[in-house]
Amino acid sequence: MKTISPGIEQKIAAIVAELDLRESVFCFGMNAESNARFKAADPRLPTFATTSGFRGWDLKRPEDFSSALADPEIDGLWINFLPTPEQVEAARTAGKRLWMYVATDLEQLQAGTRLPLEGLCSDLILDLLPE
Repeated sequence: MKTISPGIEQKIAAIVAELDLRESVFCFGMNAESNARFKAADPRLPTFATTSGFRGWDLKRPEDFSSALADPEIDGLWINFLPTPEQVEAARTAGKRLWMYVATDLEQLQAGTRLPLEGLCSDLILDLLPE
């Protein structure tokens, strides 16, 4: 979600519930207040913290990564860095989903494919396909 407008979280939550898409979507990129509004609208709607800006965290810092994993208000992490195998395991142990975004670093994207992440998002996905 890129734009916050009054009541948007409730509207999105209602549409997701109506179309039975809770297992197919998650909300990320917003601030903690918006996350709370999503959870108030539908506690079953998955919400994610992003690498930076969410609660002032920088998830590249181990202490902030750990704080995010302990936060009961988020269901997963949307990160833009290659996590360590230990971080991946910690996320799994905490019951958090872990998605990685890679803009243009093909080596990082390839490394991400070797980790047991929930998913990868990139502008380079087509570069991984055989010719």
